[in-house]
Amino acid sequence: MATRQYNIGKDETKIDVAEIVGGSITSGVLEITVDLAVADNRRQVLEAIHQIEKHIMEGDWPPA
Repeated sequence: MATRQYNIGKDETKIDVAEIVGGSITSGVLEITVDLAVADNRRQVLEAIHQIEKHIMEGDWPPA
């Protein structure tokens, strides 16, 4: 299955995007992998990112 991986570094100015199959790109501060076989549309991906944001904002930091 093809996936698309988004990676942003500490400086938050450069986002790397790669289409991968079983590999990875250099890790940064945040890395999100989208399974293109499961994510039917952009809205699903953005809603999932929103849920992650909500979890981070409401949970303990740093997470245990």
